[in-house]
Order: sequence, then structure tokens, then C-alpha cells
Amino acid sequence: MLLFILLLGLGLRLYGINFGLPYLFHQDEPIVVNHALAYGTGDLNPHFFNIPPFTSYVLFFFYGIYFVIGRIFGLFLDSESYAISFFKDPGAFYIIGRIVISVIPALLCILLTYIFAKKLFLKRTALYASLLMAVSFINVVNSHYIYPDMLLVVFTLLFYINIFNMLEYKTTGYYVLSAVFLGLAISTKYNAALLCPVFLLAHLFIERDKIFSRKLWLGFLISAIVFIATNPFLILSAGEFWHSLRQQSEAARYTGWLHHITYSLKEGISLPVLIFGIIGLFINVLKKGRKGILFFLFPIIFYLVLVFYSQPFPRYILVLVPFLCIAAAYFLLELVWGYCKGKASKAGLAFILAILILPNALKVIKALDLFCSQDTRVISAGWIYDNVPGNSKIACDSTFFKPVIKQPYSQLKEKENVISKQPTMTGLKNKKLHYMLEIARRGFREYPLYFMCEDPQAQGQFLNTMPAIALSIKAIKGAGIDYVVVNYAAKGEAKEHFLEELKKNAVLLKAFSPYYDNKMRYSLDRFEMTCLPAGSEELFSRRCAGPALEIYKVKK
Repeated sequence: MLLFILLLGLGLRLYGINFGLPYLFHQDEPIVVNHALAYGTGDLNPHFFNIPPFTSYVLFFFYGIYFVIGRIFGLFLDSESYAISFFKDPGAFYIIGRIVISVIPALLCILLTYIFAKKLFLKRTALYASLLMAVSFINVVNSHYIYPDMLLVVFTLLFYINIFNMLEYKTTGYYVLSAVFLGLAISTKYNAALLCPVFLLAHLFIERDKIFSRKLWLGFLISAIVFIATNPFLILSAGEFWHSLRQQSEAARYTGWLHHITYSLKEGISLPVLIFGIIGLFINVLKKGRKGILFFLFPIIFYLVLVFYSQPFPRYILVLVPFLCIAAAYFLLELVWGYCKGKASKAGLAFILAILILPNALKVIKALDLFCSQDTRVISAGWIYDNVPGNSKIACDSTFFKPVIKQPYSQLKEKENVISKQPTMTGLKNKKLHYMLEIARRGFREYPLYFMCEDPQAQGQFLNTMPAIALSIKAIKGAGIDYVVVNYAAKGEAKEHFLEELKKNAVLLKAFSPYYDNKMRYSLDRFEMTCLPAGSEELFSRRCAGPALEIYKVKK
């Protein structure tokens, strides 16, 4: 049964794993991938610490293996051809990243959920908990993205398994293992530091009142060493680290008591699993003693931090999912099962267990269908190539929610002057631009691209945001722009004012709607904007992925 569950989980996570490629339709994936590849220049300092660099170091290691294998089999002549292959088609690099950073850890999450649940409950409970993990919508979807969240869940589960072993056997070895996985969890995402109270309380359960125990402080020391060893530039480049941390902290805010319950968890694991999971968590505290308290402690601390000091995105609750799946399975298969005396009542409960999988299964099937659909950014790009004359200037109101058209050689060449005037990372940016120029198309269907924003002067630090112009008709006409592309993913007051101006000064040529009703509208899911929506209403209203797009021709 466990093998079947693992194979099911693997199939759901591999299906559609190549979504979007060779284009990039997840806003955060390039953060990890680009940093991992940049280490190949010899500078191991990420210069970016909003997320710990440990994940990009792991990916860099596997990219190194890919390079060595490629050299052996003649795929790459040298590091130059290896880098150029990425800029020609990054597909292989993203497939490697998605498998290494997401699919394999996600599969481990299913297995570790089973092992963790068996520490507290019956085998049937552990099996059902792992099945809930295997079909969990939020787990399946995020298993397709290169981001640290799945690794965080793996290290959290390994930490908890060893904490329970530590509680049972009281040996120094389990103290050390727990500390190592605690350090690795914090190395993956800083908020894993919330596991520290679990380590402390587990120790106090073993050695009451011995707060100055050698084992305890050895454990915390090992965690700190692991954390620094896997992210050395937190110390070597402390100024950049604290600057990034301040930026990340400024983005955190009060999300409210119910936001992650009524949105992230309800949409991510389904309302029935959430309700049974919460009930199971509280009952488990009363019935399982010390282990029940330890099991309950991290989810409650983590959720309180989500309420008062976090962000609204659904992926933030991924680390809570195994706890809720285990608690839901415990409530149904041990507490409720105990009241089912006859065959009919047990058959009824078995039917409920099967039905409980359905909401997640339907959402997962729909998500996989969207992963395999043709994105509106690809469809609109095809229409432009077929209907817009070459060398026409096009302005887009987003660098991400736009047709997948690359800037021509002439525009890329102009960026050399901009880079030379920038204060930091000019060498790395010049190297990247060199590779982009190497593969830039020089020929018929070229379209100079301009990016509209409220403050063009603030956009110069990133290559992909240049040239930037003001979000106004005056700026568009002043730059001699022929066509304008607007998206219905990002919105704001300035955008709405611009749309009113645009409709008076331009003609709508074509609209691309991802919805079955063909309407042009903003997403019903206000929070999940990085790739696929999490909200059921938005998810099931779509026939394909991508934003609603409109293409206008500017009146002369």
C-alpha cells in the first residue's frame, strides 16, 4: 500500500513537470536557478539573502554534475558552451531543478509522513496520512516549482522523527541528529527557527529543570554550525545579509487569524481534511501526553507567527500540511473508528475516507491539466508574429505577464552602456549580457520591447526591465511605440487610469482570455500570482494558464 501511495505521488508530481518550458511562467523559480548558475563564475556569494542560499548551493552541485556528464558525452565543449546552452534553451536546467529541489523532496515528504505518523499512531493511520499528503493539492502544485518549501518540509519531518527518537531513547546521537536537521531546516528557510522551542521542550521532558545541560547546548551549537556552514556568506557578507533580512521583514505583516485557515489551508488540503485535522490536533494533545504536546507545539507557534508577522501566500503553510494530514487520519481511523462496531458503520467510514480524497483529487487533476495547457503568453506571441509587422515597437505593462517575445540584438547591445554606470555586480551582468547577445536573433521578426512602469528611473538595476518608460500615453507616443500589451494579472490605481487613457488613444486589436467565458478580468484569486491559482473558483474557471492579455494599436 505504501509503495502504491509513493508511486501515485510520484506520478502526480512528474506529470506536467515540463510546464511552460522553454519559457518561464513561475515568477520565483529564476531566483534559485540564476543564483545557482551564477556560482559557476567563481563568486559563491549570492548577494541575495531574502531566502537562504542553501537551496541554490544544492542546485549548483547538481548543475556541476550535469556539466561533467555533458562534457563526457560531448554535449558541452567547455563552460562557455554550457552557459550558452542555458540561454538558448533553459529547459534541461529547469527540469533538473524541479526534480532535485521539488519532486524528490516531495516524494520524501510522503514517506516521512508515514514514518512520523507511525511514531505516534497505528500503521493504518500512517498509511492514510501519507495518502492525504500524496494527493494534497498544495503539495502537488508546489512540487512542480523550484523553491525551498519542499526541502523545508523534509527537514522539519526528519527533525521531528529524531526528536521522538530522542524522547524515547535519550541518547546523545539523537540529540545530534535532531540538531543537524534543525540547522538544515533553518538553512532552507529562516522561519524554521520556530522549531527551536520543540527541541528545548523535548530536552526538558527528558531532563527536567536541566536548562544548562551539556546535551542541550551542544545541540544548539551544532544547529548553529550547520546553519553557518551551509550558508557561509551570512557571516562573510554580513552587511548584505542584514540588508536582505530587513527587506524581507518589511514585507511581513498582520495577515489575520483566519486568512491562512479560510484560504491557504482550505484551498490547499480541502475543508474536510482541515476540520478533521484541527480536531485531531487538539485531541492528540490530551491523549498522547508528551509526544502529543510536542506534535502540537510547532504547528501552533508557526500559525501564530503566520497570523501576526508573515505574508498571505498559500505556500507559507506547506510545512503545516503533514501535521494536519496525520491529525485528520488519527481522528478518523483511531477515534471515530473506535465507535464503529458493526460492519455497516465501518463500511460507512471507509466510504467517507474515500470521499475525503475527492476534493483534492479534482483540484489536482485540474491543475495538471492547466500545467499542460498552452499559456496565453505563448498564444499571444504567436498572434504577434503572424499579424504585427517586424520592427514594430511594443510596450508591455509587465516584464513577466507579457507575450513571450525577446528583445532584439540592437536593444540588448544598448544595455552595455547602462551596466557600465551601475555600482554593483557589473562583471556578472556583463557576462550574462554577453551570452544573451551571443544567441540573440538578428533578422526579420524583431520587435523592440519597452516596459511601462510608474517610476522608470527605479528600474535600471535589472537587465530584463530595460528600457523602462512611464505608464502614460504621452510617454508611449514620445517613444514612437506602435503597439501596447496590457495584462489583467497585476492591477492598481495608476494602471486603471492608464487603461482609460489607452482606450481613448488606441484601438483594441486582439484579446486573449484564459477563461471559459472569454471575459477579460482580473484573477479571482488575489494572492497566488506566481503561477497557478490556489482558489477553486479561479482554478476551475480557466481553460488554460496565463493572464488575460489585450493588444492595442496606438492611434497616430
